[in-house]
Amino acid sequence: MKIAGLGSTITSAFLVHSSWLDTHGSQSFISETGDQKISITTLAQEWKNTDETIDLWILDIEGYEIHALEGALPLIQKNLIPAIYMEVDTSEKSQKSMNFLYEQGYKSYQIDARGKATLVNGTKIHNNLLFLNSRTKH
Repeated sequence: MKIAGLGSTITSAFLVHSSWLDTHGSQSFISETGDQKISITTLAQEWKNTDETIDLWILDIEGYEIHALEGALPLIQKNLIPAIYMEVDTSEKSQKSMNFLYEQGYKSYQIDARGKATLVNGTKIHNNLLFLNSRTKH
């Protein structure tokens, strides 16, 4: 099995595996140094031979979201990604990712337990948000 990551350019990086000692989970994240060297590609590169729409892109990549979003910019500009579901928090990296999407015409929505979507500005929120591109028909 080939392990690769999504970023803003085609390069390589390291995948770091860590566990949360005080919870039930673990996480992996991209770093300049680490456990396992992997290839980094862009979503635009992986999607270069098609104009098919990516109906929903789910992003939860531990602070590397802005890099993946930047690597998908050609697809975003062609309106090929109408919906992105992304974990956000109050960090600078997360705010940068949200601002990137807002600049590309996306609006953010919080989904409640009953499935009702409420428009939010996303500033200083820690939750999963649905970003819908206002330039595409839903």
